[in-house]
Amino acid sequence: MNLINFVPRTLSNLRHAHGELNENWVYQVSTRISLLSLILSLILIFWRWKLLPPMVPLWYSRTGADKLVHPVWLIIFSLTIIFWHAVNMVVSITLIREYRIFIQTLFIVSGFAAILILITVAKVLFLVT
Repeated sequence: MNLINFVPRTLSNLRHAHGELNENWVYQVSTRISLLSLILSLILIFWRWKLLPPMVPLWYSRTGADKLVHPVWLIIFSLTIIFWHAVNMVVSITLIREYRIFIQTLFIVSGFAAILILITVAKVLFLVT
């Protein structure tokens, strides 16, 4: 009986916390930067797709053929943007009232990470084509 009452209350709290998070300007800017970086990285990958060689470098720390992968693996960068932003959202929704400065720091780092991932994709693509 308590579980039935607990679920709607929890969903309502989550909706309220997400609404509170949407009011934060750092979250809004970070979300826009992440979405823009995601879209631009996918556009770059598909724009240069036909020019890509059969194997592209992904892990520069490795030597020889170990650092080369099929071009499909370049999409892992875009998935990283989505994953990183989603993890930050979950953490932020649970901590929104207690640690507001921590949440803003998370999203600032998320925005910078999205920009750096976009630069990495562009660098790899223009290096090999």
